[in-house]
Parts: sequence; structure tokens; C-alpha cells
Amino acid sequence: MEKKIIPVCFCANDKFLPYTAVTIHSIAENSNADNFYKLYILYSDISRKYQEMLKDQVTAYKNFSLDFIDVNSYVEKYSLNHAYTGTVCNKEIYYRLFIPYMFSNYDKVIYLDSDIVCLADIAKMIDGDAGCMIRAVRDCNLISEDSFRKHAKKLALKSHHNYFNAGIMVFNTNVFIKEISEEKLFDYVYHANADTYKFADQDIFNIVCEGKVDFLEMNWNVFEVDMSKKMIKEFRCRYDSARKNPYIIHYAGVKPWESFIMTQRTKHFWAAVRGTKFADIIYSELKNIDVEKVSYHNVIYTDILDGRKYGLRFVINCAVLWLTMKLAALKK
Repeated sequence: MEKKIIPVCFCANDKFLPYTAVTIHSIAENSNADNFYKLYILYSDISRKYQEMLKDQVTAYKNFSLDFIDVNSYVEKYSLNHAYTGTVCNKEIYYRLFIPYMFSNYDKVIYLDSDIVCLADIAKMIDGDAGCMIRAVRDCNLISEDSFRKHAKKLALKSHHNYFNAGIMVFNTNVFIKEISEEKLFDYVYHANADTYKFADQDIFNIVCEGKVDFLEMNWNVFEVDMSKKMIKEFRCRYDSARKNPYIIHYAGVKPWESFIMTQRTKHFWAAVRGTKFADIIYSELKNIDVEKVSYHNVIYTDILDGRKYGLRFVINCAVLWLTMKLAALKK
């Protein structure tokens, strides 16, 4: 029996590739042997060393392949080095706009951010409304912010309740290409700034795909941050249910590798780290975060390296570290 092909795209640079490796390992751990997962990484500046390390990691997964695709010609064509990317993003966020055009040989392509961990088989996201441009999850955290309605109005969206997060998407490539050309899509990028498209390409996706989105269950994009207290009534039950049973955890905002706090959800990230070729690189970054002088930091770091995790001592040390960081923040 021929395996079902599942194309999956990422957009990364040298800084983010170690975390892409974590995401890929979590995908492999939850993959279906009846599927073949073709992974593609769109890049403009990833070192040969890092590419070889990730290729070496992926060779261990029998039903996976990996290709790196240099998009420098696209970057130059659309002047992405000078495009607006917001305060926390980089030019790589625009690479996902290329996906439906570059991979039109596939009917459907999954796109994933690099700050996620998968706890279910992502192939289950593929099947859905064949007439839609994109499958995605409503960004309920953003929708629940009081200020967001004004932003949605500026984007001329008919309903701010249908605004989706662009970190996890499934492209219906043929439909997408028929609805909008590549050149017209990138016209939006030229006009992007803090006053127009505050969330850069995510705003653009929401504008061009409005009314042609097949919404995935909220379980497929569960944020680390809990917005249940602010959640609008229309989505609260589904939101609470998704948080209890996440299929994908999305570390939007504070990243696990930037602020070492062990929680019910970040533990999945650290568990996946150990299955990558980048574990030592990711662990070494912990020694450079703002808690360098905290003695508990080195103890926790050593426990991670030695595999002594989730025991009573580890939990207590994490709790003390968290409290120390909070107290330090209050003094600033």
C-alpha cells in the first residue's frame, strides 16, 4: 500500500533552526507509519553545519524526508530585507506567503511555526473543506483583547471573531492560487507598517482569506498563555476543552528557551529537546538567560543534561527559580 504524502513547510534561520528541530522531533514522535512526511525548510541564511545536523536527525525517522529550499531570489525580488516585520519578528515570517505558489504540485500543504510542540499526528489536519483557501485556528487570545476590535476594523474585516492565527495553517494550494496571484499578495507586504498591518503577514492572510477559511478545532493551536478569564462567551467552552487536550502547543509570546519556567505545557518542549541533535546548543542557551547568577539555575541545567527531570527536587528547584525571577522583576 502506497503511503499518503504529508507535505510540511517551515520558515527558519540559524537562530530558530534548533527549535525547528524540536518541533520536527515532536511530529515524528506522533507520526503515523502509514504516512510519509516530506519536510521543507524555506531559508535564506542557515549554515551548512546546522543543515547537516538536522538532516542527520531526520534520517532516524523512517517515514520522513527533509529538503532545504533557498529563497534568496524571492527575498531580493520582493525586497523582504526591508519589509515591516513588527517588533518581535523577522523577514522569515513572509516566507510562508510563498508556500502555495512554490508547492502547487501538492493539493494541500501544512505550514508550522518553529515555536510549537506537536502531541498528535499533524496529518489529521489535512482533510477538510476542499473549497477553502486555508485551514487554521481562530486566534481566540487576540480576539479576546479589548483593543483588537479596533484593529480588525482598520483591516476592514467583516467579523473580528474569525481572525485566525497564522502559526499553524493548511494551504489548499490550487484554491489559494486561483483566488490571488503572488504579485498581488506581495503588494500587501509593500504597504505593511505598524499602522496598517500590525501583525504583518498574519493580517495579510486574514484579509485575503476572509470568508474562505475552514476553521480547525482549537486543539490544533493551544497557546501557553491562558486567556480563559478574558475569553468571549462564544468560544469559552471549546477553548477550555482544547487547553485540557492540546494537539499542538504554541509557545507564542514568551519562549521556553528564553525564560526557563517549567509548566504543564513547557515540559513537552523540554522532553522533545532531548530527541534532537541540537540539545546541547539549546541547553547552553539556558546559561545565558537573565538568571545566570541564580544558583538554582545551574542545578536545574545539570538535571536536564543528566535526564533527572520531573522529580520532587527538580520541581522544587524550578518553583524557587520562578519565585526568584518574579521577585527580581518586581524590584526593577
